Amino acid sequence: INLYCDYSISPIRVKCPNKTVKKFFYHWFEAIGLPNFMDQFFREFYRSGNCFIYKFNGQIAPDKFQTMETAFSAKRPELPIRYIILDPSQVALQIGPTYAYNFSKMLSTYEIQRLRDPQTPEDKQVFKSFPKDIQNQIKNYGSYPYLWVPLDTKRLYYVFYRKQDYEPLAVPMVWPVLNDVEWMLELKRLDMSLARTVEQALLLVTAGA
Repeated sequence: INLYCDYSISPIRVKCPNKTVKKFFYHWFEAIGLPNFMDQFFREFYRSGNCFIYKFNGQIAPDKFQTMETAFSAKRPELPIRYIILDPSQVALQIGPTYAYNFSKMLSTYEIQRLRDPQTPEDKQVFKSFPKDIQNQIKNYGSYPYLWVPLDTKRLYYVFYRKQDYEPLAVPMVWPVLNDVEWMLELKRLDMSLARTVEQALLLVTAGA
């Protein structure tokens, strides 16, 4: 899997006659940590086959936005500043006639505690961004066995490895050979145990009791 990642990652080059535009994009790639993100993406893609990408936007200062509006015809005073890979084991497809979101994320105990008692402005902003029913569940945590938070469809992107339309998630590509791999590891442990036994027997014969 790591070898697949190494061969999948390569630098992204921008082809544009405008040097200012190329410089902007290269600085933006550096700001969002694009090389590390690509490494995270391909590792998750080859490992589980379910890549959930969540985007975070940042606001552009008014004076800077005027410059970008003039130079690049920017439409909105915001820019993606971070992309993260969500744990696919904590993402589920919520199906229901009244549910407005497709995918939801299960909050961990650590995340819930931070949201119940926010210490930073970022935590407070995240808590306020949730619907009222989710906020009440976070405040009254302990009465619910699980806490699922809807994911904003405008900020969520997902890539699956050969998923059928009727399947909520893709099957990892290593799943069909997982039993064979475990059996090979078991044989390896058996060989190591046998080798240690033979080594102890040889030492006993050579040095004596």
